[in-house]
Amino acid sequence: MSSGDSQPPSQNPDIPVSGPAPGIIQYGQAIIVNGSVLRSGGDSFSVDFQNGTDGSNIPFSLTARFIKESCVVFNTKQNGSWGTEEKKMEQPFQRGEPFQIQFQVHSTAFKVIVNGTYFYEYQHRVPFDQVDTISFNGVVKVSYVCFKNE
Repeated sequence: MSSGDSQPPSQNPDIPVSGPAPGIIQYGQAIIVNGSVLRSGGDSFSVDFQNGTDGSNIPFSLTARFIKESCVVFNTKQNGSWGTEEKKMEQPFQRGEPFQIQFQVHSTAFKVIVNGTYFYEYQHRVPFDQVDTISFNGVVKVSYVCFKNE
């Protein structure tokens, strides 16, 4: 992959942040997020791939929870209603520690790679071709977001 295949990265946005992706996110792209989990200030953080900025349609959400049931939750929100959660009872994110998440967008699923290791595959529940916004919320500091064509 040459450097011409990627969009300029976003660096150090304030959280919560919701902003436009560089055009519509498409199959064959990878979205790379570098950040760190804050030591305090809440019990979770999320990365949401949305249609628009109002939060009522989220084809893909990743939420890391740091409560008694430490896990990572994946879900889809349609017309303001969440679907059935998919949980992975493994927690690759640690408070105060840096991380890298790579979201690979495939025609049938998102592949999620955390710190260079395959973590989860989430099947698309709704068409992904209208995602135009990414939002970050919770106990996270995002230092870098980059969009690359695979």
